[in-house]
Amino acid sequence: MEKASKSFLEAFLNYLQETPPSPIIMEGEDFKEAKFYEKLKKELVVVELTKEKPWEKKQRLFSWIEALCKKEGKTIARDVLETLYDACDKSLSFLYQETEKLLLYTGSEKTITRAHLQALCSLEGETNPWSLAEAIVWQDSKPLWQKGVQEAIDSSNFYAMLGQLRYHYQLGLQLQESFCQKFSVEETLKTFPQLQPKLVQKAYECLGKLPSNYFSKACILLTEYEILSKSTSRPLESLWINLLGRLQSFATHVK
Repeated sequence: MEKASKSFLEAFLNYLQETPPSPIIMEGEDFKEAKFYEKLKKELVVVELTKEKPWEKKQRLFSWIEALCKKEGKTIARDVLETLYDACDKSLSFLYQETEKLLLYTGSEKTITRAHLQALCSLEGETNPWSLAEAIVWQDSKPLWQKGVQEAIDSSNFYAMLGQLRYHYQLGLQLQESFCQKFSVEETLKTFPQLQPKLVQKAYECLGKLPSNYFSKACILLTEYEILSKSTSRPLESLWINLLGRLQSFATHVK
């Protein structure tokens, strides 16, 4: 008010005398729609306190991700938070999806580091284990599926890949229920708000081509192979190739 002209202040005081006290403090759209607001915004700088500031949103999302990690007994490095936030374009659903991947991928490890982020999340469009698991489950990318066959599998990544496959197959079971009930993509997203629209759209396209018992049989098979891997001397790489062959058979031949 210090820089307002004398004539404006006189007019403003006259206006206040004619205005009941109650409308002076207003919230949200009620304030913007009032004549009071129209008169002031021409002469003064109006600070909108009803909207979240960019820096407040960033800190809120950081706190939210940290809380998700803490719930699972983990911590997440600050540089990982920064990279996730920038790469996900501040999208809540994408942040949730990428954080969920990291929590699953890190298993018993207590700290999520940049190395985990680079190994897993598709932030730059590169091929990573999560993308391979998606291609294997949804059978929608032959080049990626073939890359999965060629992947070097050993004790360091076999069980992580099983976990990622299990996640996608269980998700497929859930989305299949919505698909069979003829829910639209938009309706399904209301049930699964953490998922990206393009993922649900892709799932719906694939569900129309895959056998109805594909996902349930695949979930059972993953458990069988996990047990087998711990009770046989057979190389994990051999088990992996055999597992992929059976999964593809389920996807293409089982009716």
